[in-house]
Amino acid sequence: MPKLLAVLTVLTSLACGAHRSAPSTPGPASARPFASELAGAPAGTPEDQDGDGRPDAWVVRGDDGAVSRLAYDLDRDGAPDVLLVFEGGALVRKELVHRMEGVPATWSVFEKGELVRKERDTDGDGRPDLWERYEGGRLVRIEVDTDRDGAPDRIEGGPAAPPPAPASPR
Repeated sequence: MPKLLAVLTVLTSLACGAHRSAPSTPGPASARPFASELAGAPAGTPEDQDGDGRPDAWVVRGDDGAVSRLAYDLDRDGAPDVLLVFEGGALVRKELVHRMEGVPATWSVFEKGELVRKERDTDGDGRPDLWERYEGGRLVRIEVDTDRDGAPDRIEGGPAAPPPAPASPR
């Protein structure tokens, strides 16, 4: 787990270069619905960053030469495990799709370079079932789907959400 976090930190810092602000409204990358597969990866120019002769990173650059997407194969199976998406030089989306070292598939969304939301697939069905909300870099609310219907039914922290509408009789 510490190795995974270190790799993600290094990849993000390499791709970002100097810190720049992202647009104040979420762009297409940050608004894209989550999926159990990476968004279009592998795409871009393949690179062999660990020197083993096989591609382990795929880089897409914009017309200005700045990195817009970076996919990385962490477990050396030839398929990307992490996707970083940048808009205006700022990280707006990070996807960790494949379970590694006990880490569930996780999709992170950033606004103005700051983490605002994480969605996790803790049961491995390809759909988020745990949602984390962040404000000012702090976790403020966790919502959990315990009955696998795609909607949160347990909330921890933050203001309580209104109860779900009762199911209509059939």
